[in-house]
Amino acid sequence: MCIGVEGFPTVAVVSLLLAGCAADVTASNSGTGWVEPAWMSQMRQEQEIFERSMTSCFDQHGVESRIALGGGVTTPGPVDDSAEVLSQLYAVWMECHEQIGLPSMWLMAPDEEAYSMMLDVRECIMYFGFEVDEPPAFAVWAEQVHPWNPMASLIHTLPTEELAPVMDTCLQVGPGRIIVSSQ
Repeated sequence: MCIGVEGFPTVAVVSLLLAGCAADVTASNSGTGWVEPAWMSQMRQEQEIFERSMTSCFDQHGVESRIALGGGVTTPGPVDDSAEVLSQLYAVWMECHEQIGLPSMWLMAPDEEAYSMMLDVRECIMYFGFEVDEPPAFAVWAEQVHPWNPMASLIHTLPTEELAPVMDTCLQVGPGRIIVSSQ
């Protein structure tokens, strides 16, 4: 499994290989009474349109792509990693991104609205029965190079098949957003 922090089209090329540990991921309402915020539903629709458009664009260029866990589209690294092939893949990424644009949630600044949304993500994760560390204060979060993301601890402890329902339900926003791509 590969992970990356979304924000640049080459995220699938620059990613980390992780090993997972087993855990039970069931939507066991742990008493939080969590209800999906309206913004998650709206952003999910925008993200799905983006994903369909990007995969279609890649298909038109003959580039294999897949939808990443946590949203977005990744491309498997080319078998031939010569500078020419990588340059061609990058050119396709850029052309598709220029045609389609990025979902607004990926472009959010680390402001109070984005911070509030990450707190919603934390509540969603807790709905699944996971404990999540207390978030940093907004001022600290806004200054972090890689802002706190409540999903980060799960990324390093759950195998993809158990992480999927959490990431599909608990939609993340811009600063610090994490995606996972099975290779």
